[in-house]
Amino acid sequence: MTPKATQSILSLALIAALAGQGRLKSDGKLPGLWPGAVSLAAGEVLKNEPDKLRGVLQQALGQGLAAGRLALPPEVVLELAEGQLRSQPIVIDNASGRAAGSAAVNLQTFQFESEWRLQQAPAAALGNKPPLPAVVVTYRGPLAVIDKIEPAVNTEALERELAVRKMEYDVEELERLRQLDEARRRSEDERLRQEMQSPPPTLPAPLPPGSPPRSATPG
Repeated sequence: MTPKATQSILSLALIAALAGQGRLKSDGKLPGLWPGAVSLAAGEVLKNEPDKLRGVLQQALGQGLAAGRLALPPEVVLELAEGQLRSQPIVIDNASGRAAGSAAVNLQTFQFESEWRLQQAPAAALGNKPPLPAVVVTYRGPLAVIDKIEPAVNTEALERELAVRKMEYDVEELERLRQLDEARRRSEDERLRQEMQSPPPTLPAPLPPGSPPRSATPG
């Protein structure tokens, strides 16, 4: 074995043996992880045709995820073990929803990995329905180009739920329109009934032949 190969093996073994814990203070913001994107995308899906669900969802999610930045907590706990530097689970709640995830760097390969679950805020749920399923956003790639890593967005559970809710929404919308039409019909029927029941206006009696015309105003 060459000295260089031996040095590489020893370096990897040393990295694997490292262990410890620390705290990272941060006032940074994360792009591409705005949980409000779930509600935004759901609203767009419900306004479109069912056969366009996936395309509309992906487009609206992409726009929504890029619309806001997620403020990191002031302190993040980091752990070093088995050759990996990883954060403890991070949970961020705000008015738009919840983002929960973690990040890790493999110190042997310098590969970066981060996975986040973005959940709709309960207050943003439609009617009395429960919040929508979470969207899972994953980043994987070389640490050297971390700013160029494209996220993988898993929306399978959300798509299934939105397909069901789209059918329910369409049925509810048809019922709402039917009730509006029924209310207009009843209002028109009532107007016609009242007109038919109202006595005709009293007309003045005709004047005998040769009588002077009536004055237009009394006096």
